Amino acid sequence: MSAISAYLDPLALPIYQGRDQSFALEISRSDIEADAGQIDGIAFCMKQHGAMPDADAVIRKKLGAGITLLADSDPEKVFFCVDLTAAETAALSVLIAYPWDVSILDSEGKLRPVDGLAGKTVVLPRVGYTAG
Repeated sequence: MSAISAYLDPLALPIYQGRDQSFALEISRSDIEADAGQIDGIAFCMKQHGAMPDADAVIRKKLGAGITLLADSDPEKVFFCVDLTAAETAALSVLIAYPWDVSILDSEGKLRPVDGLAGKTVVLPRVGYTAG
């Protein structure tokens, strides 16, 4: 499984088609508290285009189902990992820029996008070696 620290360049998450992928991300506690959200309400969404409703997203993850909390002891940030399976990445079209974002569940039960945790991912073809 490859790991990419997305917070270094949140606008570019490269994904290789047909491979397991993990992305380490961080969210500030002030972003969570500003929306009266909870850490357990973190969600990741990837769509074919930005106008697509969340319900129709090509990939959706939430804490405990594709999102793992990595560290919760920092007083200013929460670190978490988004895991994509090989089956999920195999279903994505190559060389397409899919918009993605991270949201938190607010006190009203609505998902609110987190500023600075959004961008695009480009799906790259799987280049492999077959022993013969």
